[in-house]
Amino acid sequence: MPRIRLAPPVLAAVLSLPGASAAAPPAHPEGKALRVPHDAGRGGPCPTCRSSGAAQGDSPRIASYDYAVRIDPQARSLTGEARLQVVRDGAEPEIALDLVGLDVYGATVDGVETSFVRTDEQVIVPLPGDGESFEVGISYGGVPSTTPEGRGLNFTQSMVYSFVEPDGARRWLPLVDLPDRKAPLRLSTTLPSSYVVVGNGLLESDVPAESGWHTVTWATDFPIAPYLISVTAAPFQVVEDEWNGIPVSYWAPASLIEDAAYDLGRTPEMMEVFSDLFFPYPFEKYGTATAPISGAMEHQTATTYGTGLIDGTRWSEYIVAHELMHHWWGNWVTCATWDDIWLNEGFASFGEALWAEALGGPDAYRSYVRDQVGSYLAWSEFEGIFPIARPDYMWGGTVYDKGSAILAMLRDELGDEVFFEVLRAWADAFAMGAGTTQDFQGLVQAVSGRDVGVFFDQWIWGPGHPRLDWSWRHTPLADGRTQVDVTVAQVQDVETVFQLSLDVGVSPASGGPGEVASVRIEAAEQVFSLCLDGEPGDVDLDPEGRLVHEQRLVVDPGAAFVAACGSEAAGDPVPGDDDVEDPPDDPPPPVDSGAVELVPAGCACDAAAPPGASAPGLAALLLAAARLRRRS
Repeated sequence: MPRIRLAPPVLAAVLSLPGASAAAPPAHPEGKALRVPHDAGRGGPCPTCRSSGAAQGDSPRIASYDYAVRIDPQARSLTGEARLQVVRDGAEPEIALDLVGLDVYGATVDGVETSFVRTDEQVIVPLPGDGESFEVGISYGGVPSTTPEGRGLNFTQSMVYSFVEPDGARRWLPLVDLPDRKAPLRLSTTLPSSYVVVGNGLLESDVPAESGWHTVTWATDFPIAPYLISVTAAPFQVVEDEWNGIPVSYWAPASLIEDAAYDLGRTPEMMEVFSDLFFPYPFEKYGTATAPISGAMEHQTATTYGTGLIDGTRWSEYIVAHELMHHWWGNWVTCATWDDIWLNEGFASFGEALWAEALGGPDAYRSYVRDQVGSYLAWSEFEGIFPIARPDYMWGGTVYDKGSAILAMLRDELGDEVFFEVLRAWADAFAMGAGTTQDFQGLVQAVSGRDVGVFFDQWIWGPGHPRLDWSWRHTPLADGRTQVDVTVAQVQDVETVFQLSLDVGVSPASGGPGEVASVRIEAAEQVFSLCLDGEPGDVDLDPEGRLVHEQRLVVDPGAAFVAACGSEAAGDPVPGDDDVEDPPDDPPPPVDSGAVELVPAGCACDAAAPPGASAPGLAALLLAAARLRRRS
């Protein structure tokens, strides 16, 4: 599911609206409202998912879901029969099913009535002492409730639709409401005959029921997570398409169907792009049905798409890509817990950047990722600083935008061949199942053969990002070359001192193409030197925007540094940290490195090559590692 992307001025404007405040975020226009930060004692992004859901490991495994649900749109009520195939691996005496706000009329085990215990949030059914496999039946009904964010089964005057992520499936279906509880599904829905019913998998049957009603059955043999089970029903029209023989369909009301077919019409192209990058689209169909939600939701093979996104201009095309991308990352391989939600949403957001790359090449890809970094930085002003894994907010810029940008950094770190091999291995190892962040880290390390512990520790397990205060100065050397000294200080609020591979671009004063060198930053404050032919016109940190960070150009007070140059030239020792002044207390605000005119800040200590030495260029004469200075 996508989230809103906000630039800092836009976020400030939203929070300045009447009734808006930092404590009350705006509704999420892509359909997921921001969650209030969790109680630190509970941990994780969704305490209700664990506290009221059947605990992992405490219940037998559900091997298949089979539901028959009659929905009365006028009464906004339902009655349902659940038949769950349950496999017990040990000696568990019962199964606890999540079900909230509905009455339970009876329970059976293998067709025989049995007792049950009803709590506010669960139905607990005892299992026989012997046996490994059972069919557990639940008869239930009532008026389904929704969460304040609308999670559950929703009704309008002419539509019924489910929207449940993360923990609303229990509001209309009895199940174990955790993301890793995946099983094949058969869902029969009885509704008035005027309702066209869209569901997961393939249409199995559509048969008359009582007068003026019909029963529509959708079924899939692919395991599906509870939060991806859906029904969307309305007087729809449909436009049919296909990709490589796989049905592709777009459902919308008559007033929207033409615009919907256009806005969603590049779905087969996207399927081609993602299939080429990863592996062929794995499911039996891909459908999209519109509903009056403010965004979209990646229901397996039956994406729900907000009517507000449809206008015949394709302005929301990247949301189409996001929801489709989920069918590889989120639906085929699902996050095992909500602590790992970035494995769904960060990956799907990265799919947006990959679609930009397919349309516009590498420059468009880099530009899209830079926009995502900007969106993350804007969101962090509101939602705070926390890790991607085990996040405080599930639906904001950290999980989505930073998650995508970190995947782009991992791609740069590993290279395309290894990176996409990692993703294919991830899909193979956890096909139709669920994985954790620890699983993904171990797989990256195994496939790449590289130690990625530091990368994961600082970018995924750790909070925040580098904030770099930096300055530069240059000194003409005797042989006509120039030494450029760059000072970089990490000033972020988090304790982490990031280890960074940082690109530094230098453009000549005479014009023409510049050069880029990669330096290693491993200290809280660090000085490195570059030698180049001629004079520099400009110096730029991270010129291509590959690094998730903030930076600001500051001018050193200069006097101590100039004196140090004189002392070193005279043979005196290089001064220590105490001799170097900090940047001003009120430095200029953060700026885009590509949008500021850099002015040389003074001379640098001469570290020239011997007279007469050749000048092989910037990268070859990088002197970065020689001069590290740590703050006390």
